[in-house]
Amino acid sequence: MVSVMPRVVVLLGGALLAILAGLVVWTALVVWLIRRRRIKLGVAVCLVPPILLGLCMVVAVALLPRLQHQGASKARCLIMLRQVGLACRMYAMDYDCFPERLPQLTPDYLSGPDVFVCPLRREPVAGATAASDERADYVLVAGVRPSDPPDRVLLYCRCAEHERGQVPVAHVDGSVTFVSPEALDAALGGSGVVPAEAAEAP
Repeated sequence: MVSVMPRVVVLLGGALLAILAGLVVWTALVVWLIRRRRIKLGVAVCLVPPILLGLCMVVAVALLPRLQHQGASKARCLIMLRQVGLACRMYAMDYDCFPERLPQLTPDYLSGPDVFVCPLRREPVAGATAASDERADYVLVAGVRPSDPPDRVLLYCRCAEHERGQVPVAHVDGSVTFVSPEALDAALGGSGVVPAEAAEAP
């Protein structure tokens, strides 16, 4: 299961700290106004927190569906990447090697080429499929063998919609995870094969 996105955690933590700091300042201001016998102004100040809280709730309601959708799409990307990786392993059991190209997995090991398209992609691939390696979001690393170390990268996603520093990868043993573009490039021998769009994704 995919962990909560680091950016969301930082955002929520910062919002919580801002709310707490605001409450402290607001309480101090109300106390100061009461001591100064400025009751009317104090009442007006008391109305500020509910208004701010209402605005925060409106923003949260507007943002949460998008964040939840993005998190679900990232989870689906890992699931699909794992599925493609397992198909590669099944292919290797039959042929003692991994496929040279992803289309070799269909239709015997995968139901269709649409599984090669990342769920985060905003602009769908022509025909809603990726029948060729050029149109696929998932990249099969050349030269990887079934006998290689289990943590060697076998597949990765080059879709630009992932967060900066979050490239999904599948290993020889079938496990999937997120790594930075730099870590992926180092794992691939510094060949610079990581697409620039993956490193520049917002």
